[in-house]
Amino acid sequence: MDWLELAEKDLEQAQSALREDDYEGSCFAAQQAAEKAVKALYELLGLPRSSSKISKLLKDLPPPLSPTEDVIYEAITLDKLSFSMIEDEDDESNISGDYFTRKDAEKAIKGARTILDFCKKHL
Repeated sequence: MDWLELAEKDLEQAQSALREDDYEGSCFAAQQAAEKAVKALYELLGLPRSSSKISKLLKDLPPPLSPTEDVIYEAITLDKLSFSMIEDEDDESNISGDYFTRKDAEKAIKGARTILDFCKKHL
C-alpha cells in the first residue's frame, strides 16, 4: 500500500502546484500519482511491470481487471503529457514549462484521479 499512499501525496502535490500556477509541476505530479497507483495494483497482484507507460500497464492487466475505455483514455493523456515534459537537449530555448496550461493541469489531475479510483477499486 506504500505506492498508493505515495500516489495520493503526488495527487495532492498536483493540486497544490495548480493553485500556484505551476502547470508543468502539476502535470508531472499527476502523471506520477497515476503511475504509482498502477504500480500499487501490480505489486498487490504480484505481476511484473513491463513498462512505465500507464496506458500499457493498464492494458496488460488480466481480463477480470480490464479497465474501461475512459480509464485507458485518461492514461494515454497522461502518457502524452509525460512525453511532452522531456526537453530537447539540442534546443536551449525549448523550456517544457512554457508548453503547459491550466487546462492541461486540470485534465492531468482529473485523469490521475480516475486512475487512482480505478486502482483503489481493485486493491
